[in-house]
Amino acid sequence: MKLTNTQKTIYYLLQFTWGIIMNIFGAVAALVMLATGHKPIRHGGSVLFIVGKNNWGGLNLGMFSFVSPYAPERTKNHEFGHALQNCKWGPFFPFKVAIPSFLRYWKFMLNIKRGIKNTESYYEAWFEKQANELGAEYINKW
Repeated sequence: MKLTNTQKTIYYLLQFTWGIIMNIFGAVAALVMLATGHKPIRHGGSVLFIVGKNNWGGLNLGMFSFVSPYAPERTKNHEFGHALQNCKWGPFFPFKVAIPSFLRYWKFMLNIKRGIKNTESYYEAWFEKQANELGAEYINKW
């Protein structure tokens, strides 16, 4: 079942009120992307930018997402899932999801660079698993 226009309006209203903190950072990053010639793509309720030359994954800043050119659809959906989490957590999102996710990403990357095997999936943390589930559920409803 597709989302109604009212549900989409509520999503955007939440992004620009309750979730405004991350969207301010996202809007600034989006302006930089536009100024450097990057073209945005609509992905669900997110504005998506393809950035970089290597496979670095993705980053979400409110309703703005940034992914590597090699990011599979599931990564784009995952970042959209973080946008949905921003609607839920609002001003707590940076502390409950964004910062822990950022630290987790760098821990995994440093382990890989040091030749240390990561013993668990990156997506085992509740906030990463939830982003996967939300993104997968809502991308086709948009």
